Amino acid sequence: MKRTIILFIFLLSLLELFKPLTLSYLPDFTTYYESTKLVLSHKNPYELLFVYPPPVFFLTVPFSFFPPLPAEKLWMISSILLLILSLKLVLNELRISLLSEKGMLLCSLIFLFYFPLKFTLGTGQLNLFILFLITLSFLGFMKKDNRLLGISLGVAVMIKIFPLFLLPYLLLRRKWKALLWFFATCAFLSIASFIFFPTTSTYFVSYFREVLPQLLLKQHNAYYYNQALSGFVSRLNIASNISQIVQSVISLMLFLMTLFAILANKKESKTSLEFSLVLILNLLLNGFSWQHHFVWLLIPFLIIFFAIKRNIKLNFLLLLSFSLVSVNIAQPRLFSPLLQSHVFYGTLLLFGLNVYLLLSRREKN
Repeated sequence: MKRTIILFIFLLSLLELFKPLTLSYLPDFTTYYESTKLVLSHKNPYELLFVYPPPVFFLTVPFSFFPPLPAEKLWMISSILLLILSLKLVLNELRISLLSEKGMLLCSLIFLFYFPLKFTLGTGQLNLFILFLITLSFLGFMKKDNRLLGISLGVAVMIKIFPLFLLPYLLLRRKWKALLWFFATCAFLSIASFIFFPTTSTYFVSYFREVLPQLLLKQHNAYYYNQALSGFVSRLNIASNISQIVQSVISLMLFLMTLFAILANKKESKTSLEFSLVLILNLLLNGFSWQHHFVWLLIPFLIIFFAIKRNIKLNFLLLLSFSLVSVNIAQPRLFSPLLQSHVFYGTLLLFGLNVYLLLSRREKN
């Protein structure tokens, strides 16, 4: 009876997950689609405020062969399937089946309530493709498969320039072969994009010299949907010179805490917690992290959930963290600027839990 109820909830959550298929317009996917059409016509793809490196077109070109509406539906279905596959792979690595009672309950919670996921699907963002690549990186890391780790990380960085903080971590852990595969992948994708999309060679240098810097320097840090540290500090409404100092000091503290926790960890069974901590740090210290980017926190949430096990206090804190990240404020202007940073607070709490678990002496994994 219990399993039947859980299965029913899971099936209902799947219906909710596929609900965005009813949408007739995905703004971010439309930009990908139209920019891809431009590059295939040997025109400048960055005319439409396209903000991704040229290798991303290897991902978007197959969808450009379909009319706009079918292409949107295929993109949405691909994103959802990659989400489910990512969750299945992470859960398998954590030794639990997605179709077990606990696996279905966890997935139902994500499908029904996790706003970063709804945001990603509703805009047609490519975050779930990146989530799948990060999942492969995680599997490569845990299974000591340097080729899988390096290639999947290289593809992720060349598509979205995320998660770069994994590189110094791999250096710290002396993953030389993985780094070699990473740089080889980046070089291969760069050269291949010049060959298959000749127009991009004209704009590749300008992307890093003009498009990316302009994106990072835009004065939108205080915008509600930016939930990185930069957004939190900007919403404090203090003098710019002081806010820069505050952001630099907090960034340094978080970085040093991460470094200390990793170096202090001597247990091989806790390496998954190291990986999740670096992912969390990426989102906290990004120049800006939109709410839809926090779909990548699903991996740390799952890792930490299974590391905590039956500790009631820590599970409460994890649930609080999940709730803060999952919430969306429809009209943020009606709320205090401090309350608008709820996703940042939830992520910071998750960071603290991760550090605690790494430093705790008792075995958790």
